Amino acid sequence: MAYVINQYCICCHNCKVECPASAIKFVKKKYEIDTEKCNECGHCEEVCAISAISNTSAKIAESKKHELRKLSCDLVVLGAGGSGLIAAVKAAQLTGKKVVVLEKAKKPGGNTNFAHGFMTFNSKWQQDAGVPDNRDEMLRRSMKTVLWRLDNKIMHNAVYTTGPFFDWLCELGGAEEGFKLVESTMLGTNMIDYPYRRLANLKCRDQAIGPGWAGTYLVQKMLEYCKKLGIEVLTENRAVELLTDPSGKITGVLADDPGGQAQVDCKACVLSTGGFGRSDEKLKKYFPEFFEGETPIHRFSVPTNTGDGMDLGGKIGADIPYDNLCVNMFGPAHHPFSYCIYRFMLQPEVVYVNLNGKRWIDETAGLMGSRYRIAKQPKEISYAIVDENILQMLAQRLIDNPPDRTDGWIFQDYRKEIEEELRLDTPAKRADTLEELAAQLEINVDAFVAEIKRYNEFCANGRDSDFYKDPKALVPIERGPFYAFYGGRFSEGAFGGVKVNENTEVINKQGQVIPGLFATGDAASANLLRDQLGVISELTWAVSSGYMAGCNVAKYLKEAD
Repeated sequence: MAYVINQYCICCHNCKVECPASAIKFVKKKYEIDTEKCNECGHCEEVCAISAISNTSAKIAESKKHELRKLSCDLVVLGAGGSGLIAAVKAAQLTGKKVVVLEKAKKPGGNTNFAHGFMTFNSKWQQDAGVPDNRDEMLRRSMKTVLWRLDNKIMHNAVYTTGPFFDWLCELGGAEEGFKLVESTMLGTNMIDYPYRRLANLKCRDQAIGPGWAGTYLVQKMLEYCKKLGIEVLTENRAVELLTDPSGKITGVLADDPGGQAQVDCKACVLSTGGFGRSDEKLKKYFPEFFEGETPIHRFSVPTNTGDGMDLGGKIGADIPYDNLCVNMFGPAHHPFSYCIYRFMLQPEVVYVNLNGKRWIDETAGLMGSRYRIAKQPKEISYAIVDENILQMLAQRLIDNPPDRTDGWIFQDYRKEIEEELRLDTPAKRADTLEELAAQLEINVDAFVAEIKRYNEFCANGRDSDFYKDPKALVPIERGPFYAFYGGRFSEGAFGGVKVNENTEVINKQGQVIPGLFATGDAASANLLRDQLGVISELTWAVSSGYMAGCNVAKYLKEAD
């Protein structure tokens, strides 16, 4: 076999939909390449943004070994994700100084390649459209939600920077081709959205994951300006040590490259190395509950998210605030399978049963409200049960009122997607009777049939005596065929790292600024709490903190001259 998909695949579907030989398919919950169909064209390896596909038959060229290489610049940015690239481009624009970006992966982009959109407040687009300035309202509501446990100065600067960042992005050219001012989006009302997938993964039917959204635009636009500004982006260069002078000021970075090591002397450094969602060691240390279940959680973190910023900063005394580290775990969801069925499962009329054949929650709780309770179910697995009548009703609802406004076309082919999943071994089951369905799911037949009967009695009486479900969502499961759709847990990532102040400067354990060291995005602990998702979304924090860091490090460099 030539081409293989490794364990780091996050199932973004890009390789599957782009494969000219239709040789990529699900086996259980992971993509694999069918060797009998594969024509070894290599397109899958080309389109994989995280280098999770490789040609095992290709002869690996040995890198030429070299002595310690010495480079010199003004600013080193560690990490070529969206946040780091934004910081690099902005700093180079403001100062005209030499900037080098070190990225340990083979390709730039990081998690930003898979990010959908970001929040924007009081941009020129919004001002021109007469959208009220709601930044203080956002901050007031958000800080109240987190009980003021986050630094309000940091959050103020992050929210107030979103508008200037977007204005700057527009100045770089081309933003009007993809971004739109819309009345309502998943990010809030009167927001700027990127409603259609562009630039990559164009055949994908999954709106929830995959390259091609605003994150892809950001990465490509920043790389375009890196070339214009002479910013070197060196891939396969993993930073292993921050160098300082006797006073603690940053003086350089030591990095491993394919042939040895490189020392990059600099005056300042920005840590943009991402989170730690792919570090089992750190997850076990900070979030041991991540591994407590029997069924592994599906991870969307890219393989380079191993918390390098925490290691680098920790070695020189940076504070790593435990309470500001966060790993998100959601469920039940249909990831990484059909987006269409994923949306069906979020509708209130479905019935969730566990592997004992029992209901376990009010199904209207959704991904957020169910995320703790799903972890207590056998093997952390749930099935969404519907009959033919409910299935048709849900499909028509989603076609008529698509949740993301632009995805109605996906639901038109829901029958085709269901038939495709029925041919697989995990995501969907169908049977003419409830007894047959239970047998396919390998759950207790009598318990399952009795549970559905009890639920139907609740529907007839108009009251859910077990979980108090809204009576309007109580629809009996009576008409075959009957369907069961798989639901499990997933995680978008583990976020946080070194402590920063409102200027994105890294703080040491004594509460002092480490001169010349800044941190952004998922490598910085600021926007999250251990038990609370971000005040603003992760990509919003990434772009805003990246822009802030670019401005602040530019000021630092000018003052250092």
